[in-house]
Amino acid sequence: MRTYDEICIELGYDKNLKCPITVEKTIHAYKNGICAKFDTIEQAKKFSTNVSQEVDLESKAAYDAWWKDRTNAEAKVVVVWEKEFRKEFSELSDKLFNICYDEAYDRSHSYGFDEMLNTMYNVVAFANDIMKAQNE
Repeated sequence: MRTYDEICIELGYDKNLKCPITVEKTIHAYKNGICAKFDTIEQAKKFSTNVSQEVDLESKAAYDAWWKDRTNAEAKVVVVWEKEFRKEFSELSDKLFNICYDEAYDRSHSYGFDEMLNTMYNVVAFANDIMKAQNE
């Protein structure tokens, strides 16, 4: 079975890519009838406790679109990985696969897809040992 990283490379997905878009904000502080513009919240709070932020809708839309595309690209990688993962354990019934998968997921999903695969091998081996012992 291919690793998650190999599938990422094949599908052109860079899992380490950082969002290049910054959501622009306009910061204002109000005091004694004066409205002043600031670069940071901290600067505005030094001027007044009455501070507001306005999000630039164009930059927010671009940011949201970038993340939507990114999420869709990652979802494609996950679909391919899950299909290969299921193929790797094709000898298991759907019911046994799901039980083992849930256990492997609970134990190791926070460590990444490839660690889940390693854990799944261990869980399946344990399940097979239980079934053999039960049949003896």
